[in-house]
Amino acid sequence: MRQRLLSIAIGLVAGFAGAVVARQWPAASDPTPIAAAATREPSTAPIVPPGWDNRYLGRLAALEDRMRDLDGGATRPEPSAPAASSERAQHRAQLYQKELDHQRSRVDAHATEAIDPGWSRTQTDQLVAGLDAMIARRELVAERVDCRSKTCVATLTFPSPADALGFLASPALRVLGRDLHGLTSTPAPPSHAGAYDLTIVLDR
Repeated sequence: MRQRLLSIAIGLVAGFAGAVVARQWPAASDPTPIAAAATREPSTAPIVPPGWDNRYLGRLAALEDRMRDLDGGATRPEPSAPAASSERAQHRAQLYQKELDHQRSRVDAHATEAIDPGWSRTQTDQLVAGLDAMIARRELVAERVDCRSKTCVATLTFPSPADALGFLASPALRVLGRDLHGLTSTPAPPSHAGAYDLTIVLDR
């Protein structure tokens, strides 16, 4: 069995809006389960997309503010340039909306795919098995996985929006798509602080 080297870029880190994009290339084997992933690699700081209500994020928002403070001001706008800061915020919000629209179009396209029965069944079973440990540890409330012929769509229900953002910044995300070509996810704005559905599109 061959592992795939997974490269993940989170939109806000590169000045974009908030999508997580992953691509994989063949490498050596390492069938690490999702349950063990967190013990192998540290998580990065979660990134809050533009426009999210901090009331629904609790201590995660406070952590992001603290990380910005520790940045030393490198990415902080100058006090004398409020217009430039506003333009940057508006640009990020526009990019974020485009990413949300793109994800919706990908989910819609997935729904029209023909079904490859063998691959669909095998890949769905593999993804669900990998998520079982997260449900057992109550990191996930529920999961729904649908694989067809070219893509899989996984809807993961987390206890809160903050838990979903934490997952996107964790090593477990890399492991989830290790047998697939890549994955994308743009977390939609939450409407409350409770259970939150995160949609991930994975490419065959």
